[in-house]
Amino acid sequence: MQFVPVQKPGSGRGVHRALILFFAGILALGVFAPTTSSAAGPALLRVKNTTVTEGDAGTTAAHVKIKLNHRTNHRVTVGWATADGSATAGSDYVAASGRARIAKGHKVAYANVSVIGDTTNESNEYFKVRLFRPTGARIVDRVGFVEILDNDAPPQARPTLNVADAKVVEGGTLHFKASLTKAASTAVTFDFATADNTATAPDDYTASTGNDRVIPKGETSAYVTVKTIDNADTVDETMFLNISDVRGAVAGDLHAVGTIVDDDAQPVLSVASLGAVKEGGVVHFRVSLSKAASGPVSFHYATADHTATAPSDYTAIPDTVKTITAGDTSVIITVQTNDPTPDVAEPTETFFFRISNPTGATLGTAQALGVIEDD
Repeated sequence: MQFVPVQKPGSGRGVHRALILFFAGILALGVFAPTTSSAAGPALLRVKNTTVTEGDAGTTAAHVKIKLNHRTNHRVTVGWATADGSATAGSDYVAASGRARIAKGHKVAYANVSVIGDTTNESNEYFKVRLFRPTGARIVDRVGFVEILDNDAPPQARPTLNVADAKVVEGGTLHFKASLTKAASTAVTFDFATADNTATAPDDYTASTGNDRVIPKGETSAYVTVKTIDNADTVDETMFLNISDVRGAVAGDLHAVGTIVDDDAQPVLSVASLGAVKEGGVVHFRVSLSKAASGPVSFHYATADHTATAPSDYTAIPDTVKTITAGDTSVIITVQTNDPTPDVAEPTETFFFRISNPTGATLGTAQALGVIEDD
């Protein structure tokens, strides 16, 4: 006798349907549930180092790559934020943060950070991008470095400013040339002022001062002019031009001499004897100018033997310097004579009195004869 189980109508189909649904659910869970591992291993996140060239203005985007080691069958997210390195937020880059999302089947997302441009020459700088709080993966490289490459040329060495001496005949205009050793990339400015030396304002020149005299960009020189006065002075005179507060260039020689050349004839210096004397008397010589000088006139003088000899007939004078003061026209110089043989008759004798090397005058009659008569 064979035992045959008794089944209710339709019960077999219900069991089959339940089993199918059960296994389908397991399969769906295996396909769609998020995982951090697969046949390729666990999902690992890292942030890559990058470089960006700084612009001259505005901002330039730095695209920082956030990367998985392999594709996954689920979405991965991770937080990121910038942090200062040698670069500073607000001046070198714009601080930023966010959450990067890597879609299912993809490997890469980007953190975008704005780099601020400028024209300042500086070293390359860097800031950091940090990862935190991942979902669907594990972080293995948490910090990426973004290097900002400077694109500004180093500043050129600045030119040097110098001022040159000037010379003009009185009544003309002194032109002082302020010049640069090379053209500047920007305008160069300076202040100036005149100052007295032997020439004085306002008698010999017109005093002048000025601020912000400009040498334009690309040019190399500018002039400062000073008007001189034509007066009765009879010697060359000098004044000064001083430059100060140089901007846009290196200060070099900032002091110049202005020479005012006298155009009036200098007085003539001459010598004459005031007459013969008896032996034992004093011979007077007048050294005189053809006109008064505005400044002192100096000269050398000395005696020399002729028929009279020193020291028996007169007292010799070695080379000596004498000065005629400003405004005067002459000076008297004396020479003592001697009577070596009082009771012996002698012929009239003579010696020379000579002048030389005048300063402030030209030389006229340079020699006079001293006459000694027998007494």
